[in-house]
Amino acid sequence: YLSKGMLKRVYVPTATERSHRQVIRTRRQLIDDRIRKQNQIKSFLAQHGLPMPTVQGKWTKGFARQLKCIRFTDRWLGTSFKELLDVYEFMDQRVEKQTALLKELSKTEQYSDRVTILTSIPGIGILSAMELLLELQDVERFRTAEKLAAYVGLTPSQFSSGDHVRMGRITRVGKSHLRATLIEAAWILVRKDDCARETYQRIKARAGAKRAIVAVARRLLLQSRSMIIHSRPFARCA
Repeated sequence: YLSKGMLKRVYVPTATERSHRQVIRTRRQLIDDRIRKQNQIKSFLAQHGLPMPTVQGKWTKGFARQLKCIRFTDRWLGTSFKELLDVYEFMDQRVEKQTALLKELSKTEQYSDRVTILTSIPGIGILSAMELLLELQDVERFRTAEKLAAYVGLTPSQFSSGDHVRMGRITRVGKSHLRATLIEAAWILVRKDDCARETYQRIKARAGAKRAIVAVARRLLLQSRSMIIHSRPFARCA
């Protein structure tokens, strides 16, 4: 049996924190639904021998209009394709509406100051800042940097053999979406900040690009925690 002193303290979000967190999680679910519909549209065109218009990255409204210009000689195919496009357009509008709700939440007293602090980091925008704040909530509950990194899943695995310990890939447990957000921000940071770029290049030289960008993302996470706790903006290299 474990004594009370030995029991692990478990963080339980408040009802308010859970409701706020659901805003970003619902947005994420809506984006996943939109991506599935995009894949269905691409599959429909491929199945009927029509080339998919070229697009890079996110589908813009202009690209969606371009899809609407596709014509089928067969009425049944054309009507079915239009239905897919209409559903995609509806989903896109839902994402926009949920994004607006998230931005509205970011301006509330509970988050606005911390959003301002986090968005001082190159690569962190309002949406990324809210992802951090809503998924982590009270960052001071993580007593050490290692606990926070492990929670997000930015802790490298270890392989032991005798007296030797080898660091492997990240464990990939924890908050996958938050981890992806941090890695995406890290790529921007290495282009805009000299310290981050130096860290990336140094680790890349001995461990490769993937591990280097994960290291920058981990550093970014811990730096964000410190900035929030001490209420100070991002400081660039001198």
